[in-house]
Amino acid sequence: MELSKQIKKYRKRYEYSQEQLAEKIYVSRQTISNWENNKSYPDVHNLMMLSVLFNVSIDELIKGDIEYIREKAHQKKWKLWSGIMLISALIAVFLFVPAILQDNRTLLISSILLYIIALLAAIPLEIMKRKYKIYTYRQLVDFYDEKNIRKKKTAGDIVITYLSIPMLLILVMLISYFMFYS
Repeated sequence: MELSKQIKKYRKRYEYSQEQLAEKIYVSRQTISNWENNKSYPDVHNLMMLSVLFNVSIDELIKGDIEYIREKAHQKKWKLWSGIMLISALIAVFLFVPAILQDNRTLLISSILLYIIALLAAIPLEIMKRKYKIYTYRQLVDFYDEKNIRKKKTAGDIVITYLSIPMLLILVMLISYFMFYS
């Protein structure tokens, strides 16, 4: 991130210590340190105060960080849609077994609706996967951990990616079966 370097550069240019800068924008010295060491990111209000204090535009302060901010926003969206998809799919699978075995149409319809929700939640995930070229589990982990996404796929990556979800669904179905019919 470039903002940390920018804050440090302007703070030194104006000969402020971290503590002096913190007093001027009403934050703690530790907050300034965290910003300069990439441990946290200032909010919009603090960015405005820094830009006024250093007499530069916000664009000048955050140049190079726009892509980082976009990726963080996409990571939050990714986590939201992943959670919706996973929870609704697991509940759908969990309800499916008793619905079929008991011939319960209400449970069956609920299960189908939850599965449809899971499928709809998968659409934005697929769009983001294609945008960031994420095809395997390891690439997804790299995306979450803000690392460079590995380009090379290994056989293990492919096996984990394509077998983990079906295995999880089979496990949930078995648990559901044994809970309701044991």
